[in-house]
Amino acid sequence: RALSPSPWLRVEMCESRRLTRPMATFVNALFGTDIRSSKDGPAVEVRAPRSIFDLHACLKDVFEDAQRADGDPVLVLSDRKRGNRPLRTLLNCISRGGARVSVHGLDVDDAEQRAHVVSATFWSAKGLESDTVVVLLPSAAARNPTYVACTRARRRLIVVLDPREPHAGAAQACAQCLGSVETASAVRVYNSNALRACTAGDALDVEASLCAPQWHGRRLDLSQCRPSRASMLGVGQG
Repeated sequence: RALSPSPWLRVEMCESRRLTRPMATFVNALFGTDIRSSKDGPAVEVRAPRSIFDLHACLKDVFEDAQRADGDPVLVLSDRKRGNRPLRTLLNCISRGGARVSVHGLDVDDAEQRAHVVSATFWSAKGLESDTVVVLLPSAAARNPTYVACTRARRRLIVVLDPREPHAGAAQACAQCLGSVETASAVRVYNSNALRACTAGDALDVEASLCAPQWHGRRLDLSQCRPSRASMLGVGQG
């Protein structure tokens, strides 16, 4: 006799064993997710350099800590490697400072294990994790890889904004967290440059910041980003 098919059981798994409570709060504010965590940890650090080509000065303390500690390397995530002059300048400065740098996907696994800093892209970061993760957020990046990048840290997450073209989603997620007594401790605006970037980004289009950008030469054209249905209907606007 043929067995009757059993109904599928739908289960939503929202508890994260990797992210800390502050990280989960920030990610939920940025992506509208419902991740929960019972793991303690420091606030998500939102930083911004004076210039996008001065990333090392903004993050120098992080890499010095990595050289002194005998633990996981710092994972530095960027939206792209090819043609990314600010990233190249940052990695050169780190190397000149004496830290061992590895590029994920180019160096062998053993080199990554011995490195103080590992550089990878949002796209290649799936499956990676580290105690400390630095996410270099451009003004716009596709939603899914950006989500992957922001969920790789086990203890410390540092989000770096472009001071001239801040990521609107991150800026408004920061403002949302700080605007509530319950979540204010989840985010720390690290310096005055970060405060200015968050203020500027708070007035920009969140949906455009989570779209895959269209590149024309060296200029970023956000006009080609497809708006979400919510933004077209005016949901959540003003």
